[in-house]
Amino acid sequence: MKIRTYAVVAALSLLPLAGCGDDDGQADAKADASKNTSGKQKKADCDNPDDLSQAEWMELCGDDAGMQDPTKPLQAGESFTFPDKLAVTVVKAEKMPASNADKDETPFRLHVKFANKSKQPVALDDFSLFVEGATNGGEAAVTTFDDEAAEEITGKLAPGVTTTKTEDWVIDKKYGTKLAVSLQYGDDGDYPEVNVTIH
Repeated sequence: MKIRTYAVVAALSLLPLAGCGDDDGQADAKADASKNTSGKQKKADCDNPDDLSQAEWMELCGDDAGMQDPTKPLQAGESFTFPDKLAVTVVKAEKMPASNADKDETPFRLHVKFANKSKQPVALDDFSLFVEGATNGGEAAVTTFDDEAAEEITGKLAPGVTTTKTEDWVIDKKYGTKLAVSLQYGDDGDYPEVNVTIH
């Protein structure tokens, strides 16, 4: 009788341990499932959005998914990609010889890089710049310097091609050398702005 009692006690003592093992396994399985679910949401099927919250769908599948915010200022050297996959970068504002302007003006040349990341040609004639002083206002005026190094922003850019173009400007010295350059392209009306200093 004592042997049987010990055997039963020993068997019962193993049950909680087995239960704990099952709970741990279930917890691990739930964690893995949660990770898998998160992974699926990051690679969302936008045609079947039932498993996504509204916020997730807007971020991953909405009309502006993956788009840059045009209201966030950029710095020289940073690019902005428009909806048709034209990436634009204001590379620098090059100070030009004083002989290219009046004595109270600062002449400069903007160097702008274009990269067509789409599969269709892009008309650069649809692109324009608006430049003003970034310190105390004042608009710059577009001009043309007699310089063979100039590359006008015009013509078509083929798919997969990257090129750098230039545009010449003058601004009154009283407005300083810090500029806000607006990249005007498309019909949205919210144009990105690039901060650049004349050097």
